[in-house]
Amino acid sequence: MTETTLTQKTISELRDLCLGADKFYLTCKIVESALLELLERTQRIENGLQKLKIPADWPVDYQQQFWDAYPDKKAKAAAMKSLEKIAKGGKTSWRDLISGVERYKNSQSVKRGFVKHPATWLNGGCWCDEERVQSNSRSFFDIAIGQ
Repeated sequence: MTETTLTQKTISELRDLCLGADKFYLTCKIVESALLELLERTQRIENGLQKLKIPADWPVDYQQQFWDAYPDKKAKAAAMKSLEKIAKGGKTSWRDLISGVERYKNSQSVKRGFVKHPATWLNGGCWCDEERVQSNSRSFFDIAIGQ
């Protein structure tokens, strides 16, 4: 039933009660006020539910999957807060995020032991980072020492 239909039906029913004009007007205003309040409350609830939703392509246990995949297990609470923000904000697809974790785990910096905290990695949008390709050219130092 639409809002218009509901309002028209309510007014019609009140008219049928044969109330005086003053009482009828007052009753209509009370009903209208109640309906507007209900509509406003419904919209607030719907907005709240929208904020709680995670994208459809994200698994239900996305937090645990991320934590299992990430190479450094530090500051879990901060990492989960950042991950939640990314999920609910719709900032990326699950596939892109996990692909980024895999690229990062195999990066030269991680292999050398330089691993960002998970929250730092997430807040920085590092799943979009591309690994630098190492060139085969020799550095001046390599040439100087005869390598």
